Amino acid sequence: MIQLYVILGSAGSGRREVVADLVETSLAGSHVLLAATEAAAPTDARLEAKAQVLRWSFDGEALCISELPAECETLIMLLDGTADPVVQLELLVEWLASHKDVELARIITVLNSRLLYETPNLKLWFDACIHFSDVVLFNKREDVPNKWFSDFTARFAKACYPCMFEYVKNGHVRNPAQVVFPEALRMSLAFEPVDEKAAPDNADFLAESFDLGDDADEELDDIENAGDEIEEPAVEPYFERDLSGRYKIRLPDIGDYVK
Repeated sequence: MIQLYVILGSAGSGRREVVADLVETSLAGSHVLLAATEAAAPTDARLEAKAQVLRWSFDGEALCISELPAECETLIMLLDGTADPVVQLELLVEWLASHKDVELARIITVLNSRLLYETPNLKLWFDACIHFSDVVLFNKREDVPNKWFSDFTARFAKACYPCMFEYVKNGHVRNPAQVVFPEALRMSLAFEPVDEKAAPDNADFLAESFDLGDDADEELDDIENAGDEIEEPAVEPYFERDLSGRYKIRLPDIGDYVK
């Protein structure tokens, strides 16, 4: 069984440096999947020295991943940090359903702290990443006040998010073995077996975080009360679409802020 680690975060957040550190400390022999749409980075040489680096792409309808090498046991996939993570994650759910030899170990967000601190209107984008994450790694912390971090994590603690928050210092992850331990700590149930899914219980957090339009109260009531009447597994809130086919929860375009 191949263990899959998925890395979220914006381009320029230091994800490749973090992945290189994890490969060197805890995930030796890994294969790394980089998005074909992202430009090369200086850290790539460090990655290639420790892991076999492959490329993946997507056309908006499916993930395009070449056949994995027979010796692959650990796969680290970096999603495109210039695109909508929800689109990619929804396609990843479908890809995993058709690849029974791959098991999701953890989803990790590498958070560009300075970018979010200086651009608070990106909160919705990063909230989406954290909703799906087991671990959130604060990186690029220069010139960001300590109080900002405590206030940030307190918001998720209040909403009973189970994910773990850790810090990156000089490109190194604190407690790497704990970060890669394959235990689900994510709020989202999108990647869980169908019979284990239940209605989401964070409707209040969604109400505070998102502008769902004039029908927000009714939609959030439906989410909040889903457990009382639903017979089928609850729909992942971020995957829900309106009649036009667009996501009900729409994220800002991260491509306007990163390269």
